[in-house]
Amino acid sequence: MRIVFIVLFSLLISACSSAPSKISYYLLDGAITNVVKQPKQTAGKQITLQKLQLAKYLQSASLPLLQQDHGVIYANQHVWAEPLQLSIQRVLVNDFNYYSSHQLVLDNMPNAINSDHQLQIHIDHYSATDSSEAILVGTYWLSNDKTISNGQSFVFKRQLNVDGFSYAIGQQRQLLTELVKMIANDITK
Repeated sequence: MRIVFIVLFSLLISACSSAPSKISYYLLDGAITNVVKQPKQTAGKQITLQKLQLAKYLQSASLPLLQQDHGVIYANQHVWAEPLQLSIQRVLVNDFNYYSSHQLVLDNMPNAINSDHQLQIHIDHYSATDSSEAILVGTYWLSNDKTISNGQSFVFKRQLNVDGFSYAIGQQRQLLTELVKMIANDITK
């Protein structure tokens, strides 16, 4: 009887122990390849990013996948290495410096008080979808001492031709560059 108990106990313990699942971590600004740093053009305007607001479902560390039936699936084994909001802010600042004549600063930087414009961005969707697309959807507002814009909506999409989160994040990263170029063109007008 004692041997049977020991064998059953050993089986129970071995059944409870399993190899831990591997978690993959992703950096948004490390996902792009072949970025060519362009020399800074003539000095443009300075813009302060006053506010970057993400939809609630984007505040999770797990990568989301949007479904056509309006659902969200989180990939618990695939997570952001840092809060997405911080990554997006850093990417926006870097892209403004590389792809436009304007300079973007964060509101907590010392030179933010000298800005010509203030920028607020609300991101509704920034994810891969189950229809094999990477999407970036939201609205931004530009203001200066004289005017406040009504809000400019944006929708950017890229087809996902390769499976995997690494590829999808690389495409999502490119969507932020498209947003920067749109905002920079709006400022230049």
